[in-house]
Amino acid sequence: MREMETAMMARVRANGKDEDRVTGNMVWAGFVHRTTRPLEDGTPDPQLHCHATVFNATYDAEENKWKAAQFSNLVRDKGYYQAAFHSRLSANLADLGYGIERDGNSFKIAGISKSTTDKFSRRRAIIDAEAEKLGTKDHDRRSILAKKNPAEEVRQPVEHDGASQGLESA
Repeated sequence: MREMETAMMARVRANGKDEDRVTGNMVWAGFVHRTTRPLEDGTPDPQLHCHATVFNATYDAEENKWKAAQFSNLVRDKGYYQAAFHSRLSANLADLGYGIERDGNSFKIAGISKSTTDKFSRRRAIIDAEAEKLGTKDHDRRSILAKKNPAEEVRQPVEHDGASQGLESA
């Protein structure tokens, strides 16, 4: 988010201008979740992730006032920011001693079997099945499917440990 913040701009429309100016600041909040949405059985899978909300506000020091943010460059460059995030995260995990394997446009931690990944990816399996049923591979349509909450319940903390899930330590 800090890297994106440095590219934040405000629209400049005063005195007949029609341009954007870099402000280098934005108002945002991050919300860390440790699980997926609950599934039909009411339990979520473990999944550490963060949702970031950016407010439509940036401070324009040149005009000395808060203004609406201009997001077009951030939206245009979203693929870059996602790749940069994955690169930093994988490098930090490697520095901690984890093995890293490329996985398409992302990465995975080496040594975790597919069966273990599948065991904790029940929502992904539901989304994949629904997308296949609808005949879509479109990322935006899949995102809409991912936001559906099959349990229609408020997220409750759930303790997960490998032994209770039938996993063995290496």
